[in-house]
Amino acid sequence: MRINFSQKTKSIVAGRSGYLCSYPGCPTPLTIGPAREDDGVSKTGEVAHIYSAAKEGPRGQGNLTKAQLKSVENAIWLCAYHATLVDTNRGTYYPPAVLVSYKGLHEASIARKHRGIYAPLGWLHELRITGGSLFKTPAKIRFGQVSFLAGGNESGRSSLCEWLTAISDPTWGLRRWRNRYGDDQPLCFEVTLFNPAKITVGVQVLESAKIRFHLNGQEVPFNPISTRFFTITEVNKGRVADHEKEAWNTWSDLQRISSAIHIDATALENILPDVGNVERSVQKIWIEEPQQVSSEMSDGDISRSQLMVKLKHQGFSLHFSQLSSSEQALVLIEIGIALASFSANYVPTVLVLDGFSVFDDRRRAEWVDYFSSANHLFQTIIEVVSEGGKLDLHLRPSWQAVSLVGSHRFVEIHQFGETE
Repeated sequence: MRINFSQKTKSIVAGRSGYLCSYPGCPTPLTIGPAREDDGVSKTGEVAHIYSAAKEGPRGQGNLTKAQLKSVENAIWLCAYHATLVDTNRGTYYPPAVLVSYKGLHEASIARKHRGIYAPLGWLHELRITGGSLFKTPAKIRFGQVSFLAGGNESGRSSLCEWLTAISDPTWGLRRWRNRYGDDQPLCFEVTLFNPAKITVGVQVLESAKIRFHLNGQEVPFNPISTRFFTITEVNKGRVADHEKEAWNTWSDLQRISSAIHIDATALENILPDVGNVERSVQKIWIEEPQQVSSEMSDGDISRSQLMVKLKHQGFSLHFSQLSSSEQALVLIEIGIALASFSANYVPTVLVLDGFSVFDDRRRAEWVDYFSSANHLFQTIIEVVSEGGKLDLHLRPSWQAVSLVGSHRFVEIHQFGETE
């Protein structure tokens, strides 16, 4: 029995696409125009299913419920030609993750143009690991609007995110991987992006510690395709580079946060007014210079500027260091959201959230809904500390989840809902 879309759903999907085909590079993307009669409208587009309308249809139905199968989230607007093409050969060449990427990329483009912003677009689609000693290779990970990496300690969650950032910043992303010897295999991986055409960036770390890049199979001196990653993590001394640890005690909160999340302190300071405007927990965040700080502070504190925070559930402000670890995490996440929201208006952007306890089983679905919002033009990767890679979430078309099972040298990568 087919599960069809309602007329309301079809209208929403067509409108969100701007009545343009969502297939990247479609030569005739416009799917609406005047009919031959003076007062008529001609439509040549179709609302296609991402997961199939029928159990035996292309791409299958995964584990989606009836409501999910007929939702806007499971629909993509395509021209008649591409609607047929994606279902050819049972959809083998266009699995759900690919169509979700097409849809996300296209809707982000329409949203930007609607705001008067015309900028290059991109979508992080896939990571393929072909060499290295951490994971069982070959292995691959597909990414959605929201992607979870779930695993225990030493399962490689942070390593995967470092490798992704290496396509734009190899000095930082590969700092731990350039001087490995002994039994370690040289690291080799590929990252596939839609920009909007499909592009593959290959990275190889040689035994000499040199790095080689390939773009669509051709060797290049560096990756010219711009993608910005913001990795938001806990602020503590153990997270910074070795040469910075000695200076840690003399730094202000702004310096500590900028170093931990690897961003320029000036950019971090300038984004603070945007934190708390429409987000979840922070009402206001600002910097107080030394002369403004209470005389009750210690001499060491008075010598540095203070990062002050007023949370929405509190009626008073506190110094960042006075917040609980979960409150600090919420502040850092909202800083990351502000950075990614601004950046995504101009370049493809991915927000990486590294192992915060606020993404526990109770609140995880709520966070998925939040980061899946159409208001967010960036992708989000959430690292979840979970022994055995367990993740208690129901599958949705717009997100991906990966389970990392094992520890160093013996980690297996399992993708939830993989249909290939």
